[in-house]
Amino acid sequence: IFDDWSCSAEDSISNVVIDSNCDGIVSEALIEMSDELLCVLNEANNIICKNLSLTRLFLLEGNYESLDVYKNRLCAIDINQQVNCWNEYGTELISNSVYEHQDIAVHVDGYCGLVNNEMYCQKFEPTSEIFPSLPYQFSSIKFYEDEFNVDILCGIDTNNDFLCWGKDGFY
Repeated sequence: IFDDWSCSAEDSISNVVIDSNCDGIVSEALIEMSDELLCVLNEANNIICKNLSLTRLFLLEGNYESLDVYKNRLCAIDINQQVNCWNEYGTELISNSVYEHQDIAVHVDGYCGLVNNEMYCQKFEPTSEIFPSLPYQFSSIKFYEDEFNVDILCGIDTNNDFLCWGKDGFY
């Protein structure tokens, strides 16, 4: 599937216009990529992922609106604002239908979600607790790895301030 995108044209950092068979018919797709996964949310609201180390494809059918990829983990928000997360093989790790999510940031051990601009985090264990997080209101969040391979979480708060924090506090 990914090898056939010879007629693709990038129109931003994460959106790509795809003409998969060069017939002039294009569709937009949202792409998220890590060192281990390349995932596409297509116009049909399905997610197609390629495990880059195994060159294995998997399809996640559903009505998804957004996704996030970090290392070997993937989470997506569906049209009902519910979260589903999978590993690098497409096996579901967790599903959360308790809250209506605005945004998610996936991590190797779990994910953080925004509900009414407030962030909480949950591990990928079926019986794990939901942890409230920082006393800030956010509009967007994302996990990154710094130059020392330390995982940090960054977000844009509702005042448009960019904040990052990790195991050593704020950056």
